[in-house]
Amino acid sequence: MADTFVKRFFGLMNRHKLPDDTVMVIKPCKQIHTFFMRFEITAVFVDSKNIVLQVIKLKPWQISPYVRDASMVIELPASKDNKLSCGDIIMLSERRIN
Repeated sequence: MADTFVKRFFGLMNRHKLPDDTVMVIKPCKQIHTFFMRFEITAVFVDSKNIVLQVIKLKPWQISPYVRDASMVIELPASKDNKLSCGDIIMLSERRIN
């Protein structure tokens, strides 16, 4: 969970990969970038009611669109087969790793 300025600032930068069973939740967030990242991700923009607004894949050194109604972004490994689409409602279970 990246819920402070410092955690949001560094996010997944300088990591070699995101394990398949892990996601990064950035909150609050309406737009992300993949500068200094070494791998592709899938970004899921979610509103305050946990409704999926947009799902996009981003390669390193890209900037996502600004999603005005988003309250958080969930970053998934791009290799993970996800079937999320706009309008889906998600539920998160928090497990922190260091």
